[in-house]
Amino acid sequence: MTRCYERPILLIEFDESKSFSLTNSRDMPREILPHHIVSKVVLLTLHFPSLRIIWSRSPSDTVSIIKALKVGFVIRIRVPAVCV
Repeated sequence: MTRCYERPILLIEFDESKSFSLTNSRDMPREILPHHIVSKVVLLTLHFPSLRIIWSRSPSDTVSIIKALKVGFVIRIRVPAVCV
């Protein structure tokens, strides 16, 4: 990720009809478990400290967030998407 993109971003987008959380707080493990979604996000942030995470409540909120991020930035394609 960091080899291909200067500013890697992970978008976590939720469905409008569902809860705005990855898991119920009482289901949160005390240790990192390879199959648990929260553990996977933790491992991503540990392995890629420059990774930015965007949480979005819905697809329409994602559009608003992306538009807000684009303000003042010039988008340049530096590496082809094939790198992913």
